[in-house]
Amino acid sequence: MPLLRLLDRLVAAFDTVLATTAAIAMLAIMLIVSSDVMMRYAFNRPWPWAYDLIDLYLTLALFYFTLTWTFRNNGHIRVDLLLDHVSLRVRRLAETAICLLAAGLFVWIAAATFQRMTGQFAGGDI
Repeated sequence: MPLLRLLDRLVAAFDTVLATTAAIAMLAIMLIVSSDVMMRYAFNRPWPWAYDLIDLYLTLALFYFTLTWTFRNNGHIRVDLLLDHVSLRVRRLAETAICLLAAGLFVWIAAATFQRMTGQFAGGDI
């Protein structure tokens, strides 16, 4: 059991690091958008790279880096109509089934992304 606790602490620490990085990404998004608006309307010279950086990198980091932290802290929106009326065992079974379905979905997404990445890398895409 101490090994599982150690792993849980390590994953929790990693989740916290990722969530902090996502918070920094959110701050960067706000600063970039604000400065881009100022440059656009005050000087008629917007940042040409602003929306690509936000769209391609910062928004994705914001979403994916907070996903596990939010799941760990029960922050996702869910309907608890039935959970209040079932036993703890049924609740745990339902949560396990949901986690396994989500894990399968994430493995499928990762495999599709890897396949696309290797195809683009082989094709010399930039």
